[in-house]
Amino acid sequence: MISASTHGGNQRQLAAMAGDSACSLIDFSANLNPLGFPDWLRPLISSQIAAICHYPDPDSTALREAASVRYGVQREEIVAGNGTEQLLHFLPRVMGKARAIIPVPAYIDYALSASNAGLEVVSVPMRSESGFSLDLAGLESRLRGDEAVYLGYPNNPTGTLPAAAALRSAHPDPQALLYSGHRRMADVRSGEGSAGDGQRSRQSGICRCAEEADRRV
Repeated sequence: MISASTHGGNQRQLAAMAGDSACSLIDFSANLNPLGFPDWLRPLISSQIAAICHYPDPDSTALREAASVRYGVQREEIVAGNGTEQLLHFLPRVMGKARAIIPVPAYIDYALSASNAGLEVVSVPMRSESGFSLDLAGLESRLRGDEAVYLGYPNNPTGTLPAAAALRSAHPDPQALLYSGHRRMADVRSGEGSAGDGQRSRQSGICRCAEEADRRV
């Protein structure tokens, strides 16, 4: 058994523990897209092989410009990271908050990244009897103005979607809302679009997990 509660996906470690090869494993330790690469991605990567000898653009200029157009925000408001994991550990160190409000159960690195940055972690339980829906009253009772609120969209591991519209109504100017997860899958299921597109507070941060998004067909 894995003794530490850490981010999953370490197939080399899992294979060594199982005494088998990594390719023989079905990995349930990370929420990755089960559909694999979209058909257009492999030839696109192959066409850019010659560029691998160069360092990547440290400012991710083209990516940020494309995201700026796609999401209707200024390029200066966009930070590109080496996966959302990097941003989750970076943001609590620069937000100037004292506490992290985290509805639970939740992705383990919300609490880990906040704790490592020196924030007090405050949990808001989501109950099985209520279908693990977000307890807005419980969340609001824990707010005092010095916190960042972490929300998964959809929640990991329950798969539930926070009531984004109700949350914005109750807290139209939240201190910080960090959304992450299988964003396009959530859009299809919820029918209400992204949790933050076009309705984002100036004090909120929205993380997009490109590596966990579903493929377009």
